Amino acid sequence: MSAKTWSDWGTLPLEVLSMILSNFHRRLRFADLLASSMVCREWYVQARRLIDDRIFQNFLASDNYVFEDIQRIPSLLAKSKRLGLDFLNLIEEMTICPVFADDDEFEGFVEAYATVLHLQPPNLTRLQIHLGNENLTPEYFRWLFDRLEPLCGGIRSVHFRGHTGSTISTLFVNVIRHYASVSRLAVFLRSVAPNLETLSFSNMSLDSRWCNSMSACYSLRELRIDGAIVENLAPVLGFLLNLSKFCYTCEHEGYWDAAMVIAALSHPRLTDLTYECTHSLDEPTVPVEALCDALRQCPLLERLKLSGTLLVDDAFLSALLKEGRELKHIELEWSNRLVGNAVVWNREAGWPRARTVSLYGCDNVIWQFLHSMQVACPKLEIMKLPDHMLDGNFV
Repeated sequence: MSAKTWSDWGTLPLEVLSMILSNFHRRLRFADLLASSMVCREWYVQARRLIDDRIFQNFLASDNYVFEDIQRIPSLLAKSKRLGLDFLNLIEEMTICPVFADDDEFEGFVEAYATVLHLQPPNLTRLQIHLGNENLTPEYFRWLFDRLEPLCGGIRSVHFRGHTGSTISTLFVNVIRHYASVSRLAVFLRSVAPNLETLSFSNMSLDSRWCNSMSACYSLRELRIDGAIVENLAPVLGFLLNLSKFCYTCEHEGYWDAAMVIAALSHPRLTDLTYECTHSLDEPTVPVEALCDALRQCPLLERLKLSGTLLVDDAFLSALLKEGRELKHIELEWSNRLVGNAVVWNREAGWPRARTVSLYGCDNVIWQFLHSMQVACPKLEIMKLPDHMLDGNFV
């Protein structure tokens, strides 16, 4: 095909070009559409409407692309930047999840991530880092983060994701297998820590190296830990002076888990706390009084969710009614120790700003308590009841 023939593509009638792209765009990969949008202005208009902006929301997630795309896309983005197009502006989050067969493919992933970060997309502030690939040896981790760490100055949020579906036993095995990898990751976390506002961990083990790095997150506002094995994190929370949202879920409630909740409640700026347990023990792991004392140090708390924990009982609820005056959303779920007959009611007790209350799974709550709660919550809009109260007799 001659050069003249190629040049004629830019002069195709718009209706013909639209028909071609519309008929074939489902067969075209994202990289093909991206390249098509840069042929000329007319092609940009037609191709741009076929590009789904949502693909930029989880950018470079390996399940959205084949390896050839991973290699092509960064150079296409560089070209789009030179042309003044808007694609870089759409990138807000990038996923680091190399799926590779050999060193050459791994290097291709690393250079793709590095190129995108080097282009400095103005809205790219979040990274997701997937750690579940068994091929990621300590050598690969060093290779990856030695290359990326200097380019992450604009990152404000990091989510470390372990292997989905990991059990406690497999998490321990992975800790032993990838001890050196964790060390490199902890160093990376410490390097980005001063700028982080949000930090999340899922399905992984957090030992003292992670905790030491977290202590440098002075600007952190939100911390989420989901299904992780955690060593004593309570002292670390004391360094996170700007923390306003803490979400922690665990499989089995232990002493350190409850201690973390108490440490989080001690933050005077905390507005949102979630603590969920899949399985609880026979007795509370810390005195409920300690939880009540911590609650008094948390005057700005607006949203509270405690689920499956033995910490919730009538004594705690009495303290919550007295101290949680700013609460708007309360979820106290799956607690058999919560009954309501020993709750202390007085003029100062209540949640005057509460909009929603959930007592789902609290099968021992009595009717009289719910009637009193309605009086104490004049702005209540939604109440989620346990199953034994869903018989139509309660209004």
